[in-house]
Amino acid sequence: MFANSYLSFWGLAGLNMPFQMVGMGIIGLVGGLYGKTIKESDVVSGKNIVEVVILGAFLTLTYDIITNFGFAVQLSLVTGVSLWLAFVGVLITGAVFAFIHVTSNAFLFMIAMPLAKVMRQLTR
Repeated sequence: MFANSYLSFWGLAGLNMPFQMVGMGIIGLVGGLYGKTIKESDVVSGKNIVEVVILGAFLTLTYDIITNFGFAVQLSLVTGVSLWLAFVGVLITGAVFAFIHVTSNAFLFMIAMPLAKVMRQLTR
């Protein structure tokens, strides 16, 4: 996320960069821990696909909330609005994006399991 902050065509993340890094760090930590708890045969067979989709959607929502809080901090610093009011405002204005982000990631996690199975068969 540090490199993405500088290479993104949206521009420098600024004060939101630490929040993005924390959010992605949490996702990486949970993904690494989850990966150690499942068997490879379950991944290939897709037995835990619902679990993976729910976890992916939850982590996406968590990332969105953390980064929205970062935007609220910036808004609060710039405008002088209370942090709580800024956070509520940012959550409301970002609700549509968060919904699209969570549902699209859930869909991607759903198709990742069958793709893992196909890739495993191709590499054997």
